[in-house]
Amino acid sequence: MIQIGVRRKWQKLLELYRERGFRKTVAELLRVLITSIWHREVVFIRGRIIEGLTFFGSNEEVDASTVECRTLQSPLAIEQVKQEIPASFRDSTDSLKKRLEEGCIVILARKQREGTQEHEVLGYLIAEKGVFSALGRKIKVGPDVLYFHYYEVLPEYRRKGIANLLVRAMEDYARSNGLRKYYALVSAKNPVARQILRGKSNEMLGKVEWMSILRGLYVRETPWQEIEKTLRKLGD
Repeated sequence: MIQIGVRRKWQKLLELYRERGFRKTVAELLRVLITSIWHREVVFIRGRIIEGLTFFGSNEEVDASTVECRTLQSPLAIEQVKQEIPASFRDSTDSLKKRLEEGCIVILARKQREGTQEHEVLGYLIAEKGVFSALGRKIKVGPDVLYFHYYEVLPEYRRKGIANLLVRAMEDYARSNGLRKYYALVSAKNPVARQILRGKSNEMLGKVEWMSILRGLYVRETPWQEIEKTLRKLGD
């Protein structure tokens, strides 16, 4: 098994060398080496009190009349639309169904295919009531809280306002279900998500850090007591 793993890694390096040349291959080798020795991730905790209209920093919009958002709350609901969901998404229909079984909601942004009565899903968002998740753990928080796990949009529809529509639909769901606020973790490496979640009522509450040395021989991460203290800042 070790020999197979090593062979695959060499095959990937050879493919990279053929496609991108010597310099890119060396750069990738250095990145893998450095990451194996020292790796650090930082994500920011953002939160919002849900009241009034949603405000976003991006002005890019799709024609809202051509895209509808549908909120799924049960495993049965995903069965009704599974033919509309492209296989290229990170989550398969089975993965989304499992999320629903675990208590999440799934919001789909869908558009009618031209000349037909069928729809195609352009993007989706996953959220969950009453929890907060970080560092591979999930904790219970207030019953008035919605946790925004993540979203995905098809590459050809990115930067066209689909993510904005999904977040707005999430907030509409929260208002209609008596949820007062939501939290999200946003990577420092994801400027698009930071832009979408940046608004007049959207606060950057703190951050969560994780650092590993020598492939986990030494690990340091933000203590959970500090994370829980950070969450309490919203609405104080």
